[in-house]
Amino acid sequence: MKNLISGLGLRQPHYLEFLSSQPQVDYIEVHSENFFSTDPLNLKYLQQIRKQYSISLHGVGLSIGSAIGIERAHLYELRTLADTIQPFILSDHLSYSRVSKTSNRIYDLHDLLPIGLNQESLKLISKHVNEVQQFLGRRLYLENISQYIFFNNEQFTDVEFVCQLIKSTGCGLLLDLNNLYVNYINLKTKNIIDAGYQWINILLDSLQSTSQIGEIHLAGCSTQVGLIVDDHAAPPSYEVWQWYEYLISQVRTFIPTTIEWDENIPELEVLVKLTDKIKSIQKNLLESSYV
Repeated sequence: MKNLISGLGLRQPHYLEFLSSQPQVDYIEVHSENFFSTDPLNLKYLQQIRKQYSISLHGVGLSIGSAIGIERAHLYELRTLADTIQPFILSDHLSYSRVSKTSNRIYDLHDLLPIGLNQESLKLISKHVNEVQQFLGRRLYLENISQYIFFNNEQFTDVEFVCQLIKSTGCGLLLDLNNLYVNYINLKTKNIIDAGYQWINILLDSLQSTSQIGEIHLAGCSTQVGLIVDDHAAPPSYEVWQWYEYLISQVRTFIPTTIEWDENIPELEVLVKLTDKIKSIQKNLLESSYV
């Protein structure tokens, strides 16, 4: 398989145009749940696109951190979709969204809620990751998430937790640099760019191989009710681009990198140009590292 350098998150407004124009991108990423058996028309679009492009399946509903466990129906749908599409990577979020108030009533909060970064959470999520990977028969990649609340008395930093989870389960990381930016802004972190460099250094020092980073997300955010919100409604910030260039200069290998844009979605051409920028950054940095 050729190097997959840059791709875009394909959303419903662009399905038909993407099929007709077949832009020069290496791959597309889609939200897995939009292509479950409950929506056969969307699946037909994806199957047509799969004939020409590699696919990244990125889920939002696995709820890997939920104390009530993994929903079996969701796993069956996900395995069927993955077997049909054969994605080059399958991912979800290091978060939870499903809770239970009573023994017979489960609520889906339709949000990516943060987990406590402690030994209890690590044990629970490791169990769930192992269960999911065994059921699917493939490695699961989890995305570090943006947080709007932060817990007291945590036993790990977010990057330490991610690295411990990878070590204990063999799962991989989908590294979202915009989520890192959102967290630093909401925590009112000083010297944000340097803090991001330090986060990346800790990550790379802890990983056995850079292949454990299966994909990178670049996106934008906005200010709402006094917080920076990870709504993917804008291009990536200056800080995100700086971290991205630094990361690629350190790993010295191609990593699939996706432009996410979910609100105020621009013309397809705008997204394609951003993927061209990604490709240019990776090629320039990697070529210069071998001069």
